[in-house]
Amino acid sequence: MAGKIKSEFAYVSGISFPLVVLISIVLIAFFIDDTFTIQRIIFGPFKFLGSSIATIGAVYLLWCVFLFLTIGRGTPVPVKPPQKLVIIGPYKYVRNPIYFSEILVLIGLSIYFGSISLLVLTFLAVVFFHLIVVFFEEKSLERKYGEEFLKYKKEVPRWIPRIKKLIEHAQQ
Repeated sequence: MAGKIKSEFAYVSGISFPLVVLISIVLIAFFIDDTFTIQRIIFGPFKFLGSSIATIGAVYLLWCVFLFLTIGRGTPVPVKPPQKLVIIGPYKYVRNPIYFSEILVLIGLSIYFGSISLLVLTFLAVVFFHLIVVFFEEKSLERKYGEEFLKYKKEVPRWIPRIKKLIEHAQQ
């Protein structure tokens, strides 16, 4: 019974962790804005643009987490990591689509709320995510999946999809 509860907790935490990261960054930015009375710049048409970008990022994030749960049989957090390397869907185009989608959500929310603080924190998150990926995650994946990950790493870019591959996929 305790093992089942621990496993369920791991899945719930794995699903909610990306959301907790996003909410924390947004709340910190709002705290900075309020504490230092930083004026938010909000323009009508940009609110639609921001909400569109954030929505695309959120849907993309849910897709990535769904693939981790179903194909990888694990979660995005080390408490219950995937048992299988996920290389389909968005993982076919970039190696880190969860971080990419979180950045899209944060950029969208920065635009929607007109928050310079949130935009700065988004940039810091990009740097932080990059350091985690380069110095921790990729080394861990190499140890866990060996040659399979090295081949994937060679074929799929870390952050920015190859335009040629996207065009080829769109034409199919």
